[in-house]
Amino acid sequence: MRCLPVAIIAAFLSLPLAAQDDQHARWRIALGLGAGNLDFDEDNTARDDDATAGAFRLGFEGTSGAGFGGGLRLESFAASEMRLGAGTDYDVGMGSMFGHFTYRARAHRFAMPLRVGLLVNSLTLDNTAVDAEQTYLSAGLYLEAAPEFTLVRRGSTEWTLYGEAGLGSGSTMVEIDNDSREWDSSTGFAGLEFGTRLYLGVCELSAAFVSRWQSMDRTDPDGGVTLPGYDASFSGFWLGFGIVF
Repeated sequence: MRCLPVAIIAAFLSLPLAAQDDQHARWRIALGLGAGNLDFDEDNTARDDDATAGAFRLGFEGTSGAGFGGGLRLESFAASEMRLGAGTDYDVGMGSMFGHFTYRARAHRFAMPLRVGLLVNSLTLDNTAVDAEQTYLSAGLYLEAAPEFTLVRRGSTEWTLYGEAGLGSGSTMVEIDNDSREWDSSTGFAGLEFGTRLYLGVCELSAAFVSRWQSMDRTDPDGGVTLPGYDASFSGFWLGFGIVF
């Protein structure tokens, strides 16, 4: 996961474009709230724990009648009082912003947005005992495919099953409060989501299982010191509400 497989990128870019049978522009604004488990595991150290976490998502996407467009998605996952070595409590947060171009392929009872854009991600470890943060800030390319299959359609009511799968990689900068040094590394990202949606006119209701993973390599040295790599992930469920028009 610490590198972006070239074969996966090629597969995304070479997917056949389904014929468009919907000639209308499509706009979607969606909110998601949920809960699950957040895990952090630092390489070769005692900083390893997991805890219950909350999840938040807010997204906007618009496409033309020809299927071209773009959007922006914000996600946040947060857990409190994780024990990351020596009995110290940490508040841990994972947050991302994904700004992307979109091509929405569509055929009878099937649609699949293909997204490519910039992912900006932040992971913070807040030592609650001394109120000091260690921040991992990353930016890089992210690709995502999101197929959706219509099971039932009756007038303006529609029930679907959908999935989202994404991969990305970016450069990472690490900062620690009260330390003038900065460390550089690289981080790989992956996302997976499976769920169902119910469309009632312009209203969208959804429920889904979601997983997010990120994995950073050991940093380059600064002042003769390197920081270890880590693996962090969130797995859980969320419920969503959206407006589609």
